Amino acid sequence: MGAGRPPFRAAESGMGADSGPESPPEPLAESPALPPPSLPPPAAGLWPERLLHGIEALAGRGLDATLLAPQPPGRPLGGLQRAELPAMSLRAGWLAGSLRLRGPLARRQVVLALHLPDPEAAAGRLRLWHRAVAPGDLCLIPPGLELDACLHGRARFLLLAVPPGQLRVALRQMTPADGFAPDATPLLRGNAVHVPAIGAAALRRIAAALAIQGQFGAGLSPRARQLLRTELLEACLQPLVRPAAAGAAAIAEASAEPVMSGAYIVRLVEDYLTVTGAAAGGELPDIDTICTAFRLSRRSLARAFQDSLGVGPMTYIRLLRLSQTRRALLAARRHGSSSPGGSSQAEGAAAPGVTGIALGHGFTELGRFAQLYRRMFGETPSETLRARH
Repeated sequence: MGAGRPPFRAAESGMGADSGPESPPEPLAESPALPPPSLPPPAAGLWPERLLHGIEALAGRGLDATLLAPQPPGRPLGGLQRAELPAMSLRAGWLAGSLRLRGPLARRQVVLALHLPDPEAAAGRLRLWHRAVAPGDLCLIPPGLELDACLHGRARFLLLAVPPGQLRVALRQMTPADGFAPDATPLLRGNAVHVPAIGAAALRRIAAALAIQGQFGAGLSPRARQLLRTELLEACLQPLVRPAAAGAAAIAEASAEPVMSGAYIVRLVEDYLTVTGAAAGGELPDIDTICTAFRLSRRSLARAFQDSLGVGPMTYIRLLRLSQTRRALLAARRHGSSSPGGSSQAEGAAAPGVTGIALGHGFTELGRFAQLYRRMFGETPSETLRARH
């Protein structure tokens, strides 16, 4: 994760500097109401859908994932499909659960992230950075910018990754003579740009383009594939091409971020937990240490986490420890299966391995840890280590 900016005073943050009473640890959040377990059908024309089972499936794509509520056993966290067009990668998928996600989506490409309407279920609560994102909203994510997402419920998405030069060309070609051509440089180097409600017409254009991809797939000619890419880009970018005054104001408002928002506090604390936890061998600092490091009251810290993630800081630290412990158990399982003797060695070392890993991540009450772990991930720590699936 990024290093972030230096710590700041609570008075500067707008979160309040008053000192509140110490709160008891919050219970684990309950999983939100989710749609029936029937999975959404794969989108035609894309590569076969790959289901995402567990946070490890997201970690394999470069994202740090933390479960914020128990995931029902056997239910995947989501599904992902992909297709390729000239100078464009398409990713379509869905996520269902309570998740905190951070990490870069693309290091050298611009990502156009569209929150798709879902005809099968009500949309969940999705926040990207500090903004609530509704179905039909678009986010332009510069190359290398770290994703900052929180989801409670379900969301469908379409990700279009294109080279920065392709975005510049598309904006220039779309701009009428008396219109506003957004300067692509801020879009490529600054904050993510949030474009609310790109409109039904744009969504219909995108659906029609994907339908063509679905009907003809690899049988499309190179020229047709280029036209399909152009159609998808123009449908997403059209809201940015406006009369000059309105267009400039829209870009400025869409890319602005409150300097000391609650989401920013959460990101700083997460980075601090990553650095200090690694230095302490996996054991994370407590709430008082965090408040002292950032000169925040407990009340200010709690409000920042509750507003941004929907859980308090004590609960989040426990959930983060659980997710980190699961990743450590999976890493130990992979190490054991690659050693001489394979699974027999891993199975023989299961009990001490679980104990050492749990203690290393701050869980001293092993019985309580096993209960929390099974509730969150639907299996015991030993089963994770032994690969009993």
